[in-house]
Amino acid sequence: MFDEDPLARKDRSGRSPMEVFLLGRALVKGGDMAQGRELLKRAVQEDRELADAWVWLALTTEESAEQKECLDWALAANPGHAAARRWMALLTGKLKPKDLVADGGSAAARAPDQPEAAGSLVTFLCPHCGGGLKFDPETLGLRCAQCGGLQRVEEKPAAPAEKDVDLTLLTRQGHVWAQAQRRQVCQQCGAITVFPPGQASTQCPFCGATAFSLAPEDATLIAPQGIALMEVGPDQVEKHLKAWLNAGFFAPDDLLARARENGLRPAYIPVWLFNCDVTVHWTAQLGTRQGRRTAFQWVREERLCSYTNHLQPGVRSLPLALFRKSEPFDLAKLVEPKPEHLAGWPAAAYDFSLADATLIARGEMAQAADRETQAKAMAGRMIYDFQVGGHDFTGETYRLALLPVWLSTYTYAGKVFQVLVNGQTGKVAGDKPLDRLKIVGVVAAALVAVVALVVLALLLSGGL
Repeated sequence: MFDEDPLARKDRSGRSPMEVFLLGRALVKGGDMAQGRELLKRAVQEDRELADAWVWLALTTEESAEQKECLDWALAANPGHAAARRWMALLTGKLKPKDLVADGGSAAARAPDQPEAAGSLVTFLCPHCGGGLKFDPETLGLRCAQCGGLQRVEEKPAAPAEKDVDLTLLTRQGHVWAQAQRRQVCQQCGAITVFPPGQASTQCPFCGATAFSLAPEDATLIAPQGIALMEVGPDQVEKHLKAWLNAGFFAPDDLLARARENGLRPAYIPVWLFNCDVTVHWTAQLGTRQGRRTAFQWVREERLCSYTNHLQPGVRSLPLALFRKSEPFDLAKLVEPKPEHLAGWPAAAYDFSLADATLIARGEMAQAADRETQAKAMAGRMIYDFQVGGHDFTGETYRLALLPVWLSTYTYAGKVFQVLVNGQTGKVAGDKPLDRLKIVGVVAAALVAVVALVVLALLLSGGL
């Protein structure tokens, strides 16, 4: 099909390959497939880098092998070509037509009026005494709160199976999130409890039995590919919090007691992990010495910046700035998630879709790439009027992981404060109030000291 004809390398009319492509595309649009196909073949033979021409050429045949060959060439010319990627994914079975959303659209939001019935995937009860089991990160097993029995849980490192961002954004999965309340029937005592949207691990408030639940909406959500186990226990987190709250002279004396009123709550939160290459296109005036004067000329360059495991929280209730202060997390410790890991530990499904998380992550990576590019461009050169002309995002993949944290919200002097503790490192992040009386006292003492120094200076100079 694509054997090169030496005479076809140059169009007899003198048209450029782009002009030949545009004419061929117009003929295909008008229904003249045969003539349009010949012109499109001529265009790609003259210029193999015309990705759009390859895609339109694929439209002129019903043979899937030919279509795939054309799309291979299109993606070789432009790996980020959206239409070629979408079509290739359909041809290879990576995407199903029924899962796709409309071009440029998003999946319709779903918010059930009534709680969805959730079934227990696993109920964590001790086989010896019937007591509730809880996962113990120190022993990596399920421990019974009543008899102390321990059941080992085998651990496997999480597979680094990143998924393609652009392909997932073509599907409903990329745009939906947990919205349904869950109605859970306890397998031990039969009590019915309604849990908030997205709460994957549950504990019966009547008998304390723990379970990992499944609701109908879970089938539409992206499942976590890894979990970082909690490493900081209640005693340790209390110690870290106490040291953080008491740090600084201006902290109120009763701050720790106020913060303890609501306590710290453990949780596994869903977090999106992005890998991406960002190409920054920039222009600037470059100065070069010519004798005693400096000559300037505009230069246009680009720089590739790569980012690995850029974290983006998947829950709306967690302020991004607070999460950033609690980093880093040791992602090398991610293990393959199992329901047993969540026995007795609250865990949430994401309510921040992949589409929304991608927008914020791309913005942050673009800003970081701009700073890095400008710093590198200006090193050792006279650069003026640095301007970024745009960004290309390529090779973007993602994973969803569950990360351990401890959360607390408390009120002091009528103002609400949030505290987040990294469940791996114990690092505390948050804001805390200042004691106004201490501040006033320090300011007053400083003023007294200044006045005393002035008076002393005057006395020594004989001015008084």
